[in-house]
Amino acid sequence: MKIRVERKKFIEAIKKMEKAISENKIREALSGMMLDATGNSLKIYGTDLEFSIESEIEAEIQEKGQAVVSPKMLLEFISQISDENIDLEESESMLKVISDSIEAKFGLYNKDNYVIPEFPELPGKYDVNREEFIADLTKVLKSASDNPENLAVNCVRIILNKSEFEYVSTDTYRMTYLKKGIDGAEDGSYEVSIPFKSVERLAKILSSEKEEIITLNLDSSKMVLLSGNTKIMSRLIELPFPDFRRILSNERYNKHIVLNTSEFTKMLKRVKLFTRNNKSAKYGAIFEFDGKVLKVIGDDGNAKISEKVPVIQEGENVKLSLNVEYLLDFVSTVPGETLAMEIVSGREMIKIHPENDESYKAMIMPLALRN
Repeated sequence: MKIRVERKKFIEAIKKMEKAISENKIREALSGMMLDATGNSLKIYGTDLEFSIESEIEAEIQEKGQAVVSPKMLLEFISQISDENIDLEESESMLKVISDSIEAKFGLYNKDNYVIPEFPELPGKYDVNREEFIADLTKVLKSASDNPENLAVNCVRIILNKSEFEYVSTDTYRMTYLKKGIDGAEDGSYEVSIPFKSVERLAKILSSEKEEIITLNLDSSKMVLLSGNTKIMSRLIELPFPDFRRILSNERYNKHIVLNTSEFTKMLKRVKLFTRNNKSAKYGAIFEFDGKVLKVIGDDGNAKISEKVPVIQEGENVKLSLNVEYLLDFVSTVPGETLAMEIVSGREMIKIHPENDESYKAMIMPLALRN
């Protein structure tokens, strides 16, 4: 293989590959990225067999070939030179990188042990706004379980229809739900679970893309995203997702509280400081709703805070313990000036959402009250 590429475009491609690659001690070649110059351009691949990416860039192909190289040191090196173009040449199991005044060599993996991912055409097709898709996934991801051993909820669940997407996640202690209208979808509907780690990677990769609209293709086992010259594929979790609609259908709330979003967010940030070392319940604080006032008490045994904010309350007074971090994760992303909190008792899930809008909401299980 002997090719010439534009250095900046090559750097952009390598940065994407890093997000798909992890150390693989069993099949070492998968610890590297594949440089495939067997066609009329350079295709670069990264995969851990669960998550894969392909990026295609223009290249001057002098000799066709393939090479598998670790991206980390290569990226560090070419980021520190200033040449507009660089030459890449495979020679004696090494990759030579040649600029006007520098020649560097990097060891190669056995390319015969590399599995080049295929990106098939799939039946479900949806065109989505890239920035909105990232923002929606990121919002909902916060309440997903980050424990891969709890596989059924180590994901974001998406229900895709012709006119709307529904996003939902849970770690069994809280749940976040978001519904958004869409255009550009073909007929058909799907319910898929995107792994937690894949959502994190997607958000990082897509945030650097320039395309306004990206295409999402999927079936029941995999998802392929197309963005310009970049293809991304993720395995999907095929285990049943918890029955979230049963939780959403709860209409027993008999206490309705309205709070100023900004004031409540600032208060939660202060209270969090006093609960992060709480030995009995990390981030646990006491919330006392008393007519026109909410009093919140945070106490970690060494430091204590008590703060009040005005509220509009319907229903009886109530006292409960809630995880401040869970609240803050959701409240800090709520649009609008006011939010609503709905409560049954101190032992059942509470519901929070922007006032007069339940298309975006969180359900949080109270903690045990301790004297």
